[in-house]
Amino acid sequence: MRPKTTKIFGVLGLVLLTALPASAGEPASAAVQLLQPMQESYAYKQYAMRKKSELSKILYLIDRFTGSPYKVLYDGVEYDSAEALRYVRQYLAKHYKKENAEAWLKLHAYRSEPQGNVIYLKAPDETTKPLIDVLLGELQSLESGSRV
Repeated sequence: MRPKTTKIFGVLGLVLLTALPASAGEPASAAVQLLQPMQESYAYKQYAMRKKSELSKILYLIDRFTGSPYKVLYDGVEYDSAEALRYVRQYLAKHYKKENAEAWLKLHAYRSEPQGNVIYLKAPDETTKPLIDVLLGELQSLESGSRV
């Protein structure tokens, strides 16, 4: 089943770009342990070679979770990463206008269109978390590990 709007593809892709990082004081989810440590990952190596910008942060998120086992719950429908990520780069190219990465994520990766439902990420261990929380957590980890 294909989503009906272009925004869905972009949001679905962004959702799949992130793991479910533990909140402060919480034990790490088993799903988080599926990923390499940030600075050892292919995505981080690509990020380190790019000109530092807000766009490079978003591209890092895309690279970080490409091929991940995470699923997106969008308006009650579950999508796998392969389906969603086919569209994320073209969505980004069309909709990114040199905004701050955090502001862009909050606008494009929080609620579905047009229904306005919160978008969730489903980890392989079946846990779910709002997409925006996951994305902002991963972005914060990136920014605290390297300075733009």
